[in-house]
Amino acid sequence: MDKTFQKGYPLITDLTGKAEQNPDEILQAVKEVMGAAFHSAKENKQTIIGIGFSAAMHSLLCLDENRQVIHPLITWADTRAQKQVEALGKRADISEICARTGVPNHPMTPLSKVCYLREEHPALFAQTRYFVGIKEYVLGKLTNHWVVDESLAASTGYYHLQNHDWDDELLSLAGLERKQLSEIVPTTAQLSLSETICDEWQLVESPQIIVGASDGVLSNLGIQESLTNQLVITVGTSGAVRKIIETKTPQASQGLFLYPLAQDFFVEGGAVNNGGVIFQWLKEQFFADEDYPSLLQKMTKVPAGSNGLLVLPHFFGERAPYFQANLRGNILGLNHNHTKEDILKATMEGIILNLRQIVQRLDDKYGPSKQICLTGGMTNNTVIPQLFADICQKEIIVTDCPESSCKGAAMLAMKSCDKLTAFPAWPNSTHIYTPDETCAAIYNQLDQLFSQAVPQILSINQQLAHLQQHSF
Repeated sequence: MDKTFQKGYPLITDLTGKAEQNPDEILQAVKEVMGAAFHSAKENKQTIIGIGFSAAMHSLLCLDENRQVIHPLITWADTRAQKQVEALGKRADISEICARTGVPNHPMTPLSKVCYLREEHPALFAQTRYFVGIKEYVLGKLTNHWVVDESLAASTGYYHLQNHDWDDELLSLAGLERKQLSEIVPTTAQLSLSETICDEWQLVESPQIIVGASDGVLSNLGIQESLTNQLVITVGTSGAVRKIIETKTPQASQGLFLYPLAQDFFVEGGAVNNGGVIFQWLKEQFFADEDYPSLLQKMTKVPAGSNGLLVLPHFFGERAPYFQANLRGNILGLNHNHTKEDILKATMEGIILNLRQIVQRLDDKYGPSKQICLTGGMTNNTVIPQLFADICQKEIIVTDCPESSCKGAAMLAMKSCDKLTAFPAWPNSTHIYTPDETCAAIYNQLDQLFSQAVPQILSINQQLAHLQQHSF
């Protein structure tokens, strides 16, 4: 990437589980970044022929009959629809619903959010003429075309994977009509900027606007060297495991998501709540006066298995593969000989063991993967990538691509603009970590204990979560 331009915008949260953003702040940020890119291209006597779009999944925006915003953007992180998720989970056909949509039953989905609005905010629901996501809103304002790509449509919870269309039964369940939703288009679909926007940026003609896909699937595209033979693990504040698959007949698995990338290409995997945010909590509680390099150095002095400690790192509940909002963190095996350094390393091991559960599900379905591409804010060191290699017992590749979703969007745009039959090659510089075979036995044993412990103490964790929510 020759140049990058970026602009941030805040997330508004409270104790009710609200997690919202101002859609017009996001639109303005997009326009500022695009304007900077056009200005830079003009200064360097270059021409931008195409622009690819990436966006976060699971957002929901309410618009009136004039497509004006009547409520802030509800993001993927909003959990206020938990009651509606629990009600949907009691349906006899919930497994079949998740299989045909490729989306687990979770408060993140627009399906649960729409049900929440209909039940808890009926006046707002009745006033809403259109339900869209943030990318639809941005593209609508830039191009005057209101469309949604298949990748983001699939993240709503009311899209039928096999039919490539909205699911009429689930629309009825949510109280939606087709005319309230955007037209579904391929991720490689091309639009043009409106005359007003072209005049604003003094463009003689519009570049091709490629609708693009979701940030998660595009991250895989941007980071992988081998399109379908590698897994990608992202570990930052939270985490995810994803794999690109090529198929004409997608089949979603229980506890995993499945989203379209492009024709016959899909991304399957699972997202977790608990990543670097747990490491940050440990630092604040036990190592407040130390920096991260010193903590990583301390971890190297603790043996594999942390002297017999096992941490279940579900401090924030968990998504894949359990989808239990009331899971809680547990430290198992603690005795008087353990140190805070043991707890530090055991927690990081627990974070990786948690991700390994998803790796194993994908390996069971598609065959063992030999390599994992590792990306995210926790990978800019040598200690954690090596720990991933040891625990997952696979070769770990760390690339130098910090904006993999943006790169993936650019690659998809190049494929669309150039009408390529395959994605363009755009190699990354890499660092490779190989597993320490002497650690295999201890981590295999801890993995088995981890798999057994989560369901065995689920009831206790649920009761503790209820106590926390209602007694303090």
